[in-house]
Amino acid sequence: MWQIVKILDLSKEKKNIITSCKDDLNFIEKLFYTCSVTKLPPNLLRERDQIFAYAKVSFDDKNPLHFRMLTTIYRQLTDLKHCVRYGEHWEKIGFQGRDPATDLRGVGMLGILQMLAFISLNFDFIKYVHSYSLDDIYHFPLAAGLLNITEIMMQTLREGKLNNVILHQKSVINAVNAFYFAVFFKFFMMYKANKYTESDFGELTKTVAELAKKNPGKLIADYIKEKEVFCKANV
Repeated sequence: MWQIVKILDLSKEKKNIITSCKDDLNFIEKLFYTCSVTKLPPNLLRERDQIFAYAKVSFDDKNPLHFRMLTTIYRQLTDLKHCVRYGEHWEKIGFQGRDPATDLRGVGMLGILQMLAFISLNFDFIKYVHSYSLDDIYHFPLAAGLLNITEIMMQTLREGKLNNVILHQKSVINAVNAFYFAVFFKFFMMYKANKYTESDFGELTKTVAELAKKNPGKLIADYIKEKEVFCKANV
């Protein structure tokens, strides 16, 4: 999917993207931001902007690829083949109503793209999480949670806090996905360890967002080590 998305003509969407948080800062803060944030070369800036632009792309029923992306997520998580556009079945994977497109405000099709990446690269783990998310007591909306993580990723990217990871990976999409995986892993481990319920969902998301931005590189490194241990013990 990324091979398709990275060459889409998103020039219209790029006119409305916000690529940094500088506009929200005062003069002194802008100076500190400019001095402290590692700069990206032009090729990586273009890739970053393509990612931001895809978050501006709304779900389009006239685009068959969009529904294919959604149904792939549903089928992989549930092992069910039949999947129609509207219905309560979307709530089984954590969307908040009969129409999953309504959950995409703020992240657009980028949210779906990152969910696909998670399933593709962390299938056993996400299947385990999906099963846990359906627990009678500890259930939580999985898809909504993942879309929240995409929002956290976008804000962290705007703040320049992923630039060192991007330079290390030499790829924006690889870096933002690695961060996305790591943040959600942190969220789930805290949710499970503390036996949280859906009433704790929003507050935990805020807590994890603050933790994630402090040291994204370490968060990703810890995730790589801890996920392997977790999966050996549980998956």
